[in-house]
Amino acid sequence: MISSGVIPRKDRLVIVAGASGFLGRHFVECLIASGYRVIALARRQIAYDVDPCAISDNRLRLTRTIAETSAICKGEVIFGVLNAATAYGRASGSLGEVVDCNLVFSVALAEFAVLHRSQTYLNLDTFFTKPTNTNLNPSSYTLSKLQALEWVQRVFAATEVIAINFRLEHVYGPRDSIHKFIPWLIRELARNTSSISLSHGHQLRDFIYIDDVCTALLALLDTPNEVQSGFFEVEIGSGQLISVREMILTAHNLVVSRSRLCFGEHTQRQDIIECSVANLEFLNSIGWKPTESVESGLGKLISHAQVPRGPDAKQPQ
Repeated sequence: MISSGVIPRKDRLVIVAGASGFLGRHFVECLIASGYRVIALARRQIAYDVDPCAISDNRLRLTRTIAETSAICKGEVIFGVLNAATAYGRASGSLGEVVDCNLVFSVALAEFAVLHRSQTYLNLDTFFTKPTNTNLNPSSYTLSKLQALEWVQRVFAATEVIAINFRLEHVYGPRDSIHKFIPWLIRELARNTSSISLSHGHQLRDFIYIDDVCTALLALLDTPNEVQSGFFEVEIGSGQLISVREMILTAHNLVVSRSRLCFGEHTQRQDIIECSVANLEFLNSIGWKPTESVESGLGKLISHAQVPRGPDAKQPQ
């Protein structure tokens, strides 16, 4: 069970896999700021925006492999293992890399959690894998996530680990990849790119700012409610639907961009998900609610990126 009254935060060790990625990085920083001890597991080591003393006093330790992580935490009580490692298969990524990260690594990390008797295992998932959203021709990314979920459930069958699948809606925030839609859009708007080719944008999405995702994670770890061992799913989003078109127009207004938005110029894929929104019943029951609207979240993202606003922002040469 999880109970905030049993183990103080300063005595809780959480292992974050995929700690150099967008989600993992934010989770590491959030957990350290909230008093947790963290092992950041990532093949590529990065600098984190945390108290400089966090590393010197071992509140934050860095590892590159599951084997290395296993060695340095031997004999320690692990409160939680968080899997934020993800390969999307974009750019030059191969199918092998997608399968290795999303499937093989996920199963190995789940087995690590069982071996070290972690109290909780938290898997970061996507709204693409919802039963209502899957189709007969899923992307390699979605397929690997679906298959990993089946195997991970088998790992935790008949164990005492509390295994939670976090199904995330459309998360956005600072320091995300420029290959993602919202960071790309903000960049193009800030450049005052003469025209931006877009689909009609009628599909409905549940956009959630990264800080709200982090507080949802903390709410679950800190809840005084007892959660029995087993496997269950928690959906994370704002709970509010907004069209992609409306989000784009909001960003355009916030940047004060001169770019012309060409809705409908880009052909919409046939397999696009038309509507997806999180069910927040469980998170609401433990006292969590999101605080950022799309407008306020985009405003924070734009400010963090130091995007020049207004007609004086120049296009790249």
